Amino acid sequence: FETQVVKASNDVLLPSFNAALELADDKLLRLGVYRAMARPDLSALGAGRTIEVEDGEFGSIGDAIDNISATGNPGTKPLLSWNGDISFEWYPNPDSMLSAALYYKQFTGGDIPTLIDETFVIGGETVVVPVEQYVTTDKKSDLFGVELTGSHRFSYLPAPFDGLGVKVSYNYADSNFENHDLRLGDQVDPDTGDITPGLVEPANIFGLSKHVASGSLYWSLGPVDLQAIYKYRSEYYQRFVGAPSQNRYIHGGSTVDFRASWRVNEHLSLSLEASNLTDEPRISDMPILGNFHEYHGYGRRYYFGVRYRF
Repeated sequence: FETQVVKASNDVLLPSFNAALELADDKLLRLGVYRAMARPDLSALGAGRTIEVEDGEFGSIGDAIDNISATGNPGTKPLLSWNGDISFEWYPNPDSMLSAALYYKQFTGGDIPTLIDETFVIGGETVVVPVEQYVTTDKKSDLFGVELTGSHRFSYLPAPFDGLGVKVSYNYADSNFENHDLRLGDQVDPDTGDITPGLVEPANIFGLSKHVASGSLYWSLGPVDLQAIYKYRSEYYQRFVGAPSQNRYIHGGSTVDFRASWRVNEHLSLSLEASNLTDEPRISDMPILGNFHEYHGYGRRYYFGVRYRF
């Protein structure tokens, strides 16, 4: 074996500015402008190669090789972004809060599949094989979002209902970011820079749902706290961990969770959590929505905890 070393580095200045303005006793305005850097997953920085060999007999090693794929690209660059957000908070009474936020992000970077000819020496024979891998682009993309939140506690109700409270939130986000499918998306020629149009539409940002909503109902009964939580998100793109693969989309869905805690005394507390009480599955499509890929049933999960402070 021969050791090959690939080096890459990033030196970036990341300034930020944040301000909180008290417009009145019950009104607060927050402002933020900053630059951020999102590093790629470690799994995307692999330098390995996976060689797939066809069955049968061949006259040369080059003819026997079906495909060589990269497990990553050590030269993958981080996503650099300029961000701005503004939010307004209103506290009409001691038990209520309403807030609205707008945020905008412009970031540079993205992945596009590229076929790069690489030379391999196998059994003394030299072969040149085009290897598929993701290469970072300099394309600029935008993201815009709005978030609404409200909460209220019913402290004016007779005991024990004075400990009841609700909280709801909704977030909408959209972006023109493009993540091209590894096999059927746009392909760039590394020598000329020419782009060959793909057969399927590109995905958006990893993990981005256009619509995300949640609501919770909580009840404080002295040392006992109870909370039921509802969460919803629309479909989103999820990248595989490990070697680059085709685009995978996760169906939208909702779940219901439950949490309970009991402060027995100043030292001992107990907790119980129940996740996915509605037993929602996770369904994925690949490489486009509507083309079924996998069905995962995780079932309900329960956690019990004991905490003791000396």
